[in-house]
Amino acid sequence: TGNRYQPFTNAGAYRLDASEYAVPDNDSCETASSISDLPATIRGSTKGSRPDFNNEVCGASPDGFGVWYSFTGAGNIITFTTSTTEQYKTVRYTVFSGPCGSLSCEQSYDLFDRSGQFVTENGTDYKLLLTGEDFDDRDNFELQINQYSFAMNDLCKDAVELKEFPFSGDMKGATPDTAIQCVRYTTSSYPGVWFSYVGTGNLIGLDVTLVGSWDWALLTGFCDGLSCHHRGSEYSRKVLTFETELGVQYYFFLATKNNLVDNPYTIAVAAENAWCEDAVNIQKFPFSYSGEVKGSTNNTDISCTEGRTSTNPGVWFSYVGTGNLV
Repeated sequence: TGNRYQPFTNAGAYRLDASEYAVPDNDSCETASSISDLPATIRGSTKGSRPDFNNEVCGASPDGFGVWYSFTGAGNIITFTTSTTEQYKTVRYTVFSGPCGSLSCEQSYDLFDRSGQFVTENGTDYKLLLTGEDFDDRDNFELQINQYSFAMNDLCKDAVELKEFPFSGDMKGATPDTAIQCVRYTTSSYPGVWFSYVGTGNLIGLDVTLVGSWDWALLTGFCDGLSCHHRGSEYSRKVLTFETELGVQYYFFLATKNNLVDNPYTIAVAAENAWCEDAVNIQKFPFSYSGEVKGSTNNTDISCTEGRTSTNPGVWFSYVGTGNLV
């Protein structure tokens, strides 16, 4: 008496669908599928896989469903690339070393672009767990694993001296340089390659062509004690312009933010008349000159034409007046 009851107004027909999946053969660390030959393309499924940990371990969530693989390091770079059946899945790669009973966390990636890179030790046995909180029993996947040797100029001590331009190369085999804190945090956490340049006492401009997003840093000193000199990226200061001191050793670090393994680049010297002091002189008419604005620089000390001249790259010419109309 006196109690109020809520009518059950949503009663009606229902449908229950249930599915059963066999547990994958490589559902556990102990039954990891061996990867012996690289490069390798592996097609599989997480249907039937079970959570691997009761707590978060090395970035792997206890709510994730994953499968295991094993491989032996060769002292080189291993890359992982995966696609899944659903476009917006977040894939986590977790790399362990050691026996299954006492795994050591090596590296963990949680990347929307589904690619990761890992530097191996020669002869070390590794376990790769492919999982994610959204990477569950609904997905088939394709896993591509490649190995690469280190880039010849991956380290500061192996910097390639820039003598002739243009200079072309590839980011293939580049690794992050965690000791560099010059450009932004990205420069020290993304793969990069090194160059050196001996100053001539002149102004120089380096123009970089590289796919996607990138940063650069200009440093002075020695490899074990570098100092930041200039910084930039594809968004700002695309052309690296600096006045060199005669005989001074400079280091140029170029880093990509794409995790692209095959990523060619070109470094060219700036246009010969990119600066006022190098203006091409117009001596007689008619005058014709062919060149490229590519490699030219912004001239921020020029405030002309409502400031637009100073914010866009340009090249210079000079002319001595004769009193005539030009």
